Amino acid sequence: MKKTIRRGSIILVAITMSVLCLVPQSLMAQQHVVNPSDLQQKMVSSSATRQQNEATLNKFLTNDDAQKAFRDAHVTQEQVKMAVHSMSDQELAQLTAQANQAQHDIDGGMSARLATLIIVAVVILVVV
Repeated sequence: MKKTIRRGSIILVAITMSVLCLVPQSLMAQQHVVNPSDLQQKMVSSSATRQQNEATLNKFLTNDDAQKAFRDAHVTQEQVKMAVHSMSDQELAQLTAQANQAQHDIDGGMSARLATLIIVAVVILVVV
């Protein structure tokens, strides 16, 4: 009985060792789902996009009409900067797109009243 248990354990160890030898080393090594260099490149790209969006939005929000809208809404420039900085990347991208469209409309000859309404809407989105 003891010989049978011993023989069974020896066979089990032999099978385990042979399976481990047959498995390629690359499968046993820890592989990352995402390549670290790809991840770093994506982070750098995302950071650059965010900085560009913040710069574009801050430029839009520093024009005279926006400053007047801030004063009318009793919002300080610092509050707006903090709100812009705390936005998610997606929120910032959406608001930047809206600001770009508004700037394009203003440059195209939109009335000052309508431009002010758009800026007030942007201010409300930023603060809320």
